[in-house]
Amino acid sequence: MKTETDSEWRREIAASILMAVATVATTWCAYQATVWGGIQTFRITEASAAGREGASLWLKAQQERALDAPIFMAERRNHPLARTYSS
Repeated sequence: MKTETDSEWRREIAASILMAVATVATTWCAYQATVWGGIQTFRITEASAAGREGASLWLKAQQERALDAPIFMAERRNHPLARTYSS
């Protein structure tokens, strides 16, 4: 009978150790998820800001391009060679 009790005791110790390891692993995973979730939030914010800046720079470039065309055409019409060749 002593061997059954000894066997039960060993199984209970093994089960307790296994449960402790599972608890520590679960806690570690929860901690890592929190850490990486925070990092991910900061990176999404940075990416969003970079996207807005890129859109703003693209709009500015389009506005400058739209302004360059009429200025170029006006200068071309007023150039002395343009008057010579158009006659």
